Amino acid sequence: MPNEQRRTRTEESAEDSPPGVQADRPTEIPARGWRQVLTRGWKEAQSDQVPLLAGGVAFFGFLALFPALIATVLLYGLLVDPATVRDQIASVGSAIPAEARTLLLDQLEDLHF
Repeated sequence: MPNEQRRTRTEESAEDSPPGVQADRPTEIPARGWRQVLTRGWKEAQSDQVPLLAGGVAFFGFLALFPALIATVLLYGLLVDPATVRDQIASVGSAIPAEARTLLLDQLEDLHF
């Protein structure tokens, strides 16, 4: 048998395998190969229930947002001098209505011992 007609087992499996299996870089994968990659990825994501897990992470992340915000404000209030807070509120006075700024400054004065 001549050498040209003989094919090794790896050459046969490479020809029968999906397109792009032998690619060394993503740029070498043909369009049909990318379609297979996306199809397999979608099926795996569905079998692993990725949408349900993502929904759970988003829900509990959103649920944890408010206690984290409360803790941040509490620590800020404990660590920062009330005069500094008053100056910061006065500096953003142009961004909030005058009544709201007055209310915040009055409440801050009431909290100051």
